[in-house]
Amino acid sequence: MNNRVKIVDYFSVHSFHEIINTALVIMCTHLFDDVQYYAGKSSIKNIKKYYYSHIGDEASSIIFHRRPICEANTKLGTFIRTILGFFVTIAEYIFLGKKTILFFNYTNPLSMPLILFLNYLLKKKVVFVMHGELELQLKQNISILKPAFWYRLFHRLSLKHLFKRNEAILLVLGESIKSNLCDIFPAISSNIYSICHPYFMDDCIINKKQRVLTIGTVGVMTKEKGLDSLLILSEKLSNPIKEGKLIIKAIGKVETVDVSIYRNIKWIGNKNLLPRDIFEEAIQSLDYILYLYPSDSYKLTASGAIMDAVKFGKPILALHNDYFDYLLKNVCIGYVVNDIYELITIINQLLKTTVEIDYSEGFNLLRNKVSIRKNTILLEKILKDRMYIA
Repeated sequence: MNNRVKIVDYFSVHSFHEIINTALVIMCTHLFDDVQYYAGKSSIKNIKKYYYSHIGDEASSIIFHRRPICEANTKLGTFIRTILGFFVTIAEYIFLGKKTILFFNYTNPLSMPLILFLNYLLKKKVVFVMHGELELQLKQNISILKPAFWYRLFHRLSLKHLFKRNEAILLVLGESIKSNLCDIFPAISSNIYSICHPYFMDDCIINKKQRVLTIGTVGVMTKEKGLDSLLILSEKLSNPIKEGKLIIKAIGKVETVDVSIYRNIKWIGNKNLLPRDIFEEAIQSLDYILYLYPSDSYKLTASGAIMDAVKFGKPILALHNDYFDYLLKNVCIGYVVNDIYELITIINQLLKTTVEIDYSEGFNLLRNKVSIRKNTILLEKILKDRMYIA
């Protein structure tokens, strides 16, 4: 075991990133004698719930510390958290001991350049974990009036100029993300490392077939995540839906659409985020989970939503993208095709067959790939490679 790690999360509130945050905590408790976790009140409450439900009530090496965070789950709240986070993350870096490893499990775009600059001089052990914010690097024509423009600018300054020959590590959640990021910023390829998106698989659910073929999306549904494709799908399959042979659901929060207009879809959640227990109960009512993300998406971010399919043993109906192709390489847990019309053909075929396909081997391979144990081994190897630990 090694000495000490400090995990700082200036951003998470309530259930945001609760799975990945808890997974990182547990991974660190396997590698370090002393784990210090710094976050806001609601995030710590959620992390504690998941943490102790998976490790039990026995004494552990983690100590939780509350930090000032705006808990409002609004655009203004997000902006305030980012501004406050600048000061929180800078302070945590400055007061970091030389032998302590600092994990930013959500990277503040404003403080990142300054911390990297200081780290040229101080050479501390710092790990920046990055998630969907990396996708901003692929977006063009963002208005200068939007915070996203400045976040993208500060991230790009950091990635293009400040990571080079720096002691810091950039950690992403998938080898495909690492590969795509290295293509954009080849000069810092030696600083970029990846693990697989970790998930809890110790309480996997056995899939149960529904009486009527039931398919659906899971998680927040937006245009960027395939909302238009879902509406097309429901329209093209309106006949079997009306005949009672097919049910299409959207499980989770839905943005930018009046759901009352689209009656072919059962909307579960609508404008609200679902509590985890209700969300998981709804997933169990599906035969297949739909993933309709555009093929040019998920180049620089991982999908936590596909982990729900793995946990619940639900086969998938999905469109190709870089992340799915990486995660599902040599693994079969359903159908991954090129466009929505191929999916419609497959669904029509499923409506005509009573033969059940056994995907258990594929699910077992994936559960091992995303397991806490497997990712702890990967993280340990990374930290040893950078000589952060012995």
